[in-house]
Amino acid sequence: MSTANEQVVVEFFRAFDRLDLEGALSYLTEDCVHDDKPVGIHRGKEEIRQFFAPQMKELKSFRAELKETLSVGNLVMNERVDWIELQGGKKAALPVMGAFEIRAGKVAVWRDYYDMSSFHKQISGS
Repeated sequence: MSTANEQVVVEFFRAFDRLDLEGALSYLTEDCVHDDKPVGIHRGKEEIRQFFAPQMKELKSFRAELKETLSVGNLVMNERVDWIELQGGKKAALPVMGAFEIRAGKVAVWRDYYDMSSFHKQISGS
């Protein structure tokens, strides 16, 4: 049985699965901090939108396969595989560990940990 905070994260990823950036952003607080460990920190919903908008245009499909989820208080953590298919047909399966701090039913802090070199190897065919 999932908690209300876990459900926020599930619905957030369902919007990404539909390639619905605005839908995904609706689950974030205005001052949300997205800490993409290999890439950097994005502060606020608008900066997060600017980071993801060009990437979304490159996607043919995306699916976040949530493997395990746990939560304590306002913290939700998940182990997942992000299945990515680019417009040109290149694909990647990216293992990710995510941590989400929920405030008033929305994601206030979002941290993702993954190996960027694994993604690049998969899409380059090396």
